[in-house]
Amino acid sequence: MPTIGERLGHYVVLDKLGSGGMGDVYVAEDTKLGRRVALKFLRADVAEKRDTRSRFLREARAAAALNHPNIVHLYSVEEAHDLVFITMELVPGRSLRQLLSDSAGLPLAKTISFASQLAEGLACAHAAGIVHRDLKPGNVMVTEGERVKILDFGVAKFVEPVSTADSEGPTTSDQTGGGHAVGTAGYMSPEQALGRPVDARADLFALGVVLFEMATGRAPFQGDTAAAVFDHLLNRPQPPLLTVKPTLPRSLEVIIDKALEKDPDRRYRAADEILRDLRAVDVSMTPSAKRAAPSPEPSRSSSIAVLPFVDMSPGRDQEYFCHGITEEIINALTRVHGMHVISRTSAFAFQGKDLEVTEIGRRLRVGTVLEGSVRKAGDRVRITAQLVNAGDGYQIWSKRFERELSDVFAIQDEIAAGILEEFRIRPGAAVLERTPLNVNAHDAYLKGMYSLNKWSDAAVRHAIVDFNEAIERDAGFAPPYAALAEAHVWLYSSLGILPARETVPRARWAVERALALEPNLAHAHKVRGLIAMNHDWDRSGAEQALTRALQLGPGSASTHLWNAWRLAVLERRHDLALIELEEAERLDPLDLQVKTQIGYVHHFRHDLDRAIAQFEQVVALEPSFAFAHYALGDACTQRSEFERAIEEFNTSIKLAGRSVNHVGVLGYTYARSGNRDRAREHLQELTTRASANHVSPMWFALVHLGLSDLDRLFDYLNRAFEERDGSLILVTAAVEFDPVREDPRFKALLDRMGIGSLSGK
Repeated sequence: MPTIGERLGHYVVLDKLGSGGMGDVYVAEDTKLGRRVALKFLRADVAEKRDTRSRFLREARAAAALNHPNIVHLYSVEEAHDLVFITMELVPGRSLRQLLSDSAGLPLAKTISFASQLAEGLACAHAAGIVHRDLKPGNVMVTEGERVKILDFGVAKFVEPVSTADSEGPTTSDQTGGGHAVGTAGYMSPEQALGRPVDARADLFALGVVLFEMATGRAPFQGDTAAAVFDHLLNRPQPPLLTVKPTLPRSLEVIIDKALEKDPDRRYRAADEILRDLRAVDVSMTPSAKRAAPSPEPSRSSSIAVLPFVDMSPGRDQEYFCHGITEEIINALTRVHGMHVISRTSAFAFQGKDLEVTEIGRRLRVGTVLEGSVRKAGDRVRITAQLVNAGDGYQIWSKRFERELSDVFAIQDEIAAGILEEFRIRPGAAVLERTPLNVNAHDAYLKGMYSLNKWSDAAVRHAIVDFNEAIERDAGFAPPYAALAEAHVWLYSSLGILPARETVPRARWAVERALALEPNLAHAHKVRGLIAMNHDWDRSGAEQALTRALQLGPGSASTHLWNAWRLAVLERRHDLALIELEEAERLDPLDLQVKTQIGYVHHFRHDLDRAIAQFEQVVALEPSFAFAHYALGDACTQRSEFERAIEEFNTSIKLAGRSVNHVGVLGYTYARSGNRDRAREHLQELTTRASANHVSPMWFALVHLGLSDLDRLFDYLNRAFEERDGSLILVTAAVEFDPVREDPRFKALLDRMGIGSLSGK
């Protein structure tokens, strides 16, 4: 090694910077060009090892081929005094390892910025056919201007760029055989740790590790020894990101999960893909970002919660009308791109609670709140509305309208226009060309929506009566048709209490009538998508309808929820489904249904730890939410925790009643636990209930699946197919059916449904 002050050609060694796995690094003065550079020397103890010198020189060839602002620039390879060294750009700053030394992690915005720069640098290297193979915080420098530089291509491995006509760009694949593992424990991909051939996806795995560490301050794969780290890496998943740091956005967890897939075929294929997803992460909506920013925040200026208007009518009997006015204002605002509007479930959660606007704004993460009151008497209505700054509670504006009931649409439009004007957003699709209001039809429609939003059997049936009355009073009024269609679909596929033959034809007629009257009615497109997904099993039709619904109403949490369900069950794209659910949760942060469905997507992807953690989080938020207990029972069954599963199902029954769903899952769980007698008792209960009411064949099928009675299982699955059962779509995703996925009868069923290409995915 050189000594301080030694001259090597036209370089004067000034100081030692540090040591790496293969060499020592010094800072030197380049007397010829008058600049400071870094010199990297092969350590003497390393130089004695076989092939190490050639590996050292390979670093020079690899790095010299790259020219990118996020990769340290290599100048030359020199020899002096029997020493071989590389001269390279001197990067002032600190290593990422030093920045992470306090174990606190980095702010989200900085994490995304650094990860994006790393992805850009890797994209350049991979395009040149070079895989780094040792990306880690110690090999990343951060300048004072927060420019990220990737160092040390010392174990880089050349691969041949391979381009195909079908790909979006060049990909790389390792052209050499496997061998011993090269890299750093905890950052190597599984295939690299096993000494197998690697390609660019190995670097993307390492980027996922670094990203996890930047976000949380801890490494995802840990152990007291290198062997323990390898065991964690190869055999166990990383801890759920949001369990380690709940304030992070779920979209970041989705990115990291995909980067850290142990199977490289399920991982990101190229750095450009992960870069695209990183750029889509919203760094402005985390609690830490909001606390650090002044109020009102620019990023929250177009965010709003519309609270349920208060009934000030003489008889205090107009709550349905107040809720309807509120919901129609919400729906108008959700049609506007650029608006962040809290959905009904979360906005209405504060009704009757004595909370300050500032506290509501904090809980819902919005910058403004609209509140108001309604006084309805005879054919007159008086509506007052106040737009309030949620940061300080001060009123931005107040408006009062006293009109005929027939002018209620105009009042709603004026309120929405005032909000958009305050936010300096052009109305665009928010303003619809409305037909003259039929007061009686509108009143019946609002009564129906008031019932429909209770989502119980009796309430939905009552809503159907109201919607039909609205249609009778005004056959040209589109919204009641869409709502009527959704009510029928709900009875068919969500509650499962009526067969398709009694509900779907009416729903299909209603939704098509709604679209004939109002082609841009987002609600109708959403329901059309539900029919295509749950009844027709039409992947293309469901995608087109739900995509159109999102184009027309990008702020609809329920549409994002159902699109996530489509992605999970019809496409098996769990990563995209979680992103959709994150958006639904952002728009409806208090909706426990959305939070529970997030757990089910983890369940579908066989990540029981994450699923159970999510379900437990929902139960902790609201112990009386029956669906979360039901979901927890589902997941515990798959982990063979049968006693706990049965306890959770029984808790759900106490909270919501003993539905046929409960009978079916309990029968399945008893069968799985070995208690075949109890399972048969549940089959008998289903048979008894089916003699009086509709019972989905799927629940019989599930119990027979638990009993391993495959002939009866497929008999009931085929009955479900013939009935176009709304639950049959679950066979594509539910892990319960994993034992029979390779059965020819199961594959034949998927082929008959028209979704056979999903088999085995």
